[in-house]
Amino acid sequence: MRFDSDIFDTVVRGGYCIGCGACAVICDRVSIELTPLGKYQASVREESHADLGEELAAVCPFSALAEDETTLARQLFSEPTDVTSGPQAEWHDEIGFHRGTWVGHVAEGDFRARGSSGGMASWVLRELMDRGEIDGVIHVQPCSASAEAGELLFQMAISRTPQELLQGTHSRYYPVTMAEVLREARAQPDSRLALVGVPCFVKAARLLARQDPVLARVLRFHVGLVCGHLKSATYAEYLGWVAGVPPHDLGQVEFRRKANKRPANHYLFAATSRSTGAEFTVLSTEVPAGDWGLGCFKYKACDFCDDVLAETADVVIGDAWLPEYVCDSRGTNIVIVRHPALVPLVEQGMATGRLALKPLSPDRVAESQRSGLRHRREGLACRLHDAKVRGEWVPPKRVPAAPPGQEPVRAAVYRLREQLTHESHLAFDRAKQGRDLTIFAEQMAPLVAAHRKLVQAPLHVRIIRLAKRLLNAALRAWRR
Repeated sequence: MRFDSDIFDTVVRGGYCIGCGACAVICDRVSIELTPLGKYQASVREESHADLGEELAAVCPFSALAEDETTLARQLFSEPTDVTSGPQAEWHDEIGFHRGTWVGHVAEGDFRARGSSGGMASWVLRELMDRGEIDGVIHVQPCSASAEAGELLFQMAISRTPQELLQGTHSRYYPVTMAEVLREARAQPDSRLALVGVPCFVKAARLLARQDPVLARVLRFHVGLVCGHLKSATYAEYLGWVAGVPPHDLGQVEFRRKANKRPANHYLFAATSRSTGAEFTVLSTEVPAGDWGLGCFKYKACDFCDDVLAETADVVIGDAWLPEYVCDSRGTNIVIVRHPALVPLVEQGMATGRLALKPLSPDRVAESQRSGLRHRREGLACRLHDAKVRGEWVPPKRVPAAPPGQEPVRAAVYRLREQLTHESHLAFDRAKQGRDLTIFAEQMAPLVAAHRKLVQAPLHVRIIRLAKRLLNAALRAWRR
């Protein structure tokens, strides 16, 4: 067995396991367990995995033997479609294959109001269910409200009815695993399911389907979510504590509740006290370590992923983080369709007024995720270079390792973010042990301040950037 085919000596030991559960689906000797720091990780008895090798590596999204996203996507989407009237898939360097790209929201019903953004994910899934294309959806749902203190708040499960489907609306910045739910799906070979997941989970499901003909038949559609990164379970505990609910009393949480008359990226986090039932909220901009760019409570694997827009998914849905849309607190989606059958579904929704969408160029779709793409391309090249200098194993990536180049400040930002990620897990654990949130705040404050100083451009530069954004937005509005 080659060293690079053993995911426990490479992926798991290196800290790159995302806990997706693909390896546990094909091997019952593998389990997915939650670590003390709130992250799912594959586990196996040390003496029992010497013979697993390539079998597990073939389905692990971060292994050295798994095919990359470009290769998988080419096999899935580059062939001419048998839907003769539909568009052929085109390739874009940042968003992957696409047959249609749009921006907007759901116009009918309360899909938009109930969702974290424009309501498109729930609408597409409900439409597939209503049309009889699927009879269930694998997605993240809240765990039982009667769960004991300290138990997990969310899990992946199968929704069989529209009512169950709606329970999975909203963003869930929380660790989950597909291990149990995919075993359940495989045990129901006549099911027709859609899977909703972040890019690495969708990739893992695609790799699994190549090894398992039952799952290949059951998983009919893959709905991808644009991804910044995954959070540990302690992220929810931290937000709840800031809002006023300590970890031992944390009940239900809502990560993104729309705040009326505020920009879409200024949302509320809501936490419910288990003991009293009282609800507490805090605005995202008022959470010291809540800035997504800091990377606090992040999985290490996310810093070694180069897929932001779920390049192996049939349809991808995310937030339209563009100047002309971010000011709308009701939320606006970007939509990328790759599966030929989903193009007419969206177009019919637009033609009947059920969807308020309009075309958006692939370049503009990429621009809506510019921060994430820069961190996963330019930043990843820097992180790969640093890891190789240290002699560490790293997952093979489409982005080549490269030294920082001509922007030493950017390299410093990327390196500081890695430190923020690492220290946030440890600092919060110390705060929990001491039952004092100020322990976390005091230990993280110098790193947060250093990051702010590095990314904060001089005033005149910020004014010029703002003026350019406003001018470009005005020009686009005028052209429409």
